[in-house]
Amino acid sequence: MLDSDYRAWDELSCHLEPVYAGSMRRDILSNLAARHYDSMAYQEYTRIYYDGGDPMDFKDYLDSIRSLTKGIDDEKY
Repeated sequence: MLDSDYRAWDELSCHLEPVYAGSMRRDILSNLAARHYDSMAYQEYTRIYYDGGDPMDFKDYLDSIRSLTKGIDDEKY
């Protein structure tokens, strides 16, 4: 998901009832957790930032993604 997409979703979630905003945050999380092994860009990203490993295996990545679901953008990803 592009950063601009996330910001649009986050802005929209501020105007939704809490139950719907929570669903939207879960959707965002599930999209961010997707792995794109067949993508050359994803392979290069994991090689550069995670020594070829899976980002989901790294605590700093997971902490940053969890913060995003709470509306806190550390601008790492």
